[in-house]
Amino acid sequence: IDIVQCARLIPDYRLARSKILLTNMHGVAFDPDPGFAFTPAQMTGRNLVMPNHLLSTKNVGNFISEEGSIESMQAWMFIASANDTLRLRLFESDTYYADANGACRLFRGHQLLPDAIVHPLAQAEALGKKLAECLSTDGRFKVDLPEWNHTTRDGSERPATMLMLADALVVLQEFGEAARRILKDQLASLKAYGTEQAFACLEEDEELPPDNHHQLPRKVSQLRTNALLLIALVDYGRVTGTDEFKRQAFAVMRHLLRQQLADGDFIPTVLLPDVRPPLEEIVSPVAKHDAFAMAALALKKYADTDEKYGSSIKDRAILTANYLLEYVIREPGAPMPATPWCPLLFAELDFTEQQLVKCASPALAIPGRLDQSPIVSDLFGSCEALASTTLSAELMLTATATSSLFRRHKRDDHAKMFLQDAWPAWIFQCQGYVDDATASALPHPKLYVGFARDNLDGF
Repeated sequence: IDIVQCARLIPDYRLARSKILLTNMHGVAFDPDPGFAFTPAQMTGRNLVMPNHLLSTKNVGNFISEEGSIESMQAWMFIASANDTLRLRLFESDTYYADANGACRLFRGHQLLPDAIVHPLAQAEALGKKLAECLSTDGRFKVDLPEWNHTTRDGSERPATMLMLADALVVLQEFGEAARRILKDQLASLKAYGTEQAFACLEEDEELPPDNHHQLPRKVSQLRTNALLLIALVDYGRVTGTDEFKRQAFAVMRHLLRQQLADGDFIPTVLLPDVRPPLEEIVSPVAKHDAFAMAALALKKYADTDEKYGSSIKDRAILTANYLLEYVIREPGAPMPATPWCPLLFAELDFTEQQLVKCASPALAIPGRLDQSPIVSDLFGSCEALASTTLSAELMLTATATSSLFRRHKRDDHAKMFLQDAWPAWIFQCQGYVDDATASALPHPKLYVGFARDNLDGF
């Protein structure tokens, strides 16, 4: 139910050139004839406005056609083809959703603050179940939602994306079989090399600049991807208590060690079989250090499972951690990696008092990055007023990892402080989970319920 509160007349609206902004804040109504009107939730849920902020005549026509009214379709086709000046009203409304379980008020198509916030672990398990259902028997990810953004042009997902999903499913402990299918699918592409095939890694097409249309991508080994593979393999063995992938994990670990340099940094991208870097790279410095932290974390996790070589492998992880801390010291004010991999690495190691303070640098910046006095009320807890729940989730993981680090070092008061800093980000994320009310304006609501969306501005 939408109850209109106010409206503003636009007397000279043209479909071909007049733009509509803030589509999830207000609806549109054509006045006085033929009487078409679309609520804010419909504007967003049905993609009635294109990225260039022009009204999509095609999507509007498809939406109108669902009513089955020939007269309405004829009227819209006439408007779309004539391109005459139209009278349009932008309106704001109070929106309510009601079903057999009750009623709630919506803001920008979702509950501003759900009546009963679900426990984080229960919410993660529910989302994990939904994602596990999208896996085929061969470990491929298939989802039929038109708004889903795949990480490759051919409609599949990058190995790094699938490996992060596999590790998340393993950590939840209820979806070991689903994670196993992903790992087996990824390991089918594992390339062994070296003497007696003692090293192994995943290869993928190198990333070329967007304007490079003449060069064919080469096969390269990305540090980030293989670090994620080792993390997922080790976590799978730890949670399930099996050594099914022990041999592959050992070979991938040896490959990562070959990429590590004397100071603790790594070669982020290499060509096989001689493990040499390509002549040109488009990896940013921040992304490089992010990958270094991933690789060091993978080595630390593997070291905890290897009684024979664990001590020396752990020393290699500590070397990288010290390099990352030295990177901050050497360049004051230099940006730390934006994602939580550095804090996750630090949480696994022991540090001196002086180093501990430096380890907290990414988390100490969180309160300044979270919007706690937003202009738009549902952006409370968002990262720098951006509507991305992913960014807020990464900040929350940074805070919780730093809290774990300080708790291990018996600094409970500081650990609680970092958890408090993460609370606004958690509140913001709760609005990103798709429930019946949020999905009500979508073409097939039941397909969306249970997923989480990254951007509160749309689907």
